Amino acid sequence: MPQVQKFSTGVFIDYMQSRKNYNTITSLSNLENGINYFDGDLVINDENKNIFNNKKVVLVLAKNKTLTFNLDADGKFSPTNTSVIFLATNINLDKNVVQLDNTILISDNFSTGKGENSLKINGNLNVQKSFNFNRNVGNNAKPSIFIYFKINPYLELLPYLSTSVYDWKQIQ
Repeated sequence: MPQVQKFSTGVFIDYMQSRKNYNTITSLSNLENGINYFDGDLVINDENKNIFNNKKVVLVLAKNKTLTFNLDADGKFSPTNTSVIFLATNINLDKNVVQLDNTILISDNFSTGKGENSLKINGNLNVQKSFNFNRNVGNNAKPSIFIYFKINPYLELLPYLSTSVYDWKQIQ
C-alpha cells in the first residue's frame, strides 16, 4: 500500500514547483491572476490590501516564511470581486484584524494576535500544526472567532490547486 503524505505548505510548494505554472514575484505590485510565488516574509497592510481587487490569486510564500496581516484602518481585508488563497508556513494576524473576506488561509502555524476583537473569516482556514488563538472578546454573547465556509474561492481557484486527468476513448 502506498504511503500517504500529509498535506503541508512544503509539500504543496514542491508540487507547485514541479507541476504547475506560476509567477515568481518580488512585490505585490507584480501580482497576477493564477499562482504567485513570493520568496520572503510578507506583510498585508492598509496600503497594499487593495492590490487584490478583481484578482483570482493563489499567493504562496517560500518554505519557512511568514505572512502577516497588519490592518489598522478598519481591520478588514475585503477586496472586491476577489478570490484568494494565502499559503504560508506561518500566518499571523495583528490584533486589529477583525475580518477576512473571500479568503482561504492555509498554513502550518496560525496566530490570531492577542486582543479583544472578534475575528470573522469568510472563506476558510486550514491549519496543519499549531493554532495559537489569543482573542478574548469578554462578552459570552459574541463569538471570539467565526469562520464562514465559502465554496466560491475554492471553485474559482481549483484549476490552480489541482490537476485534471482525462481518459478519452473514441467510440464508433
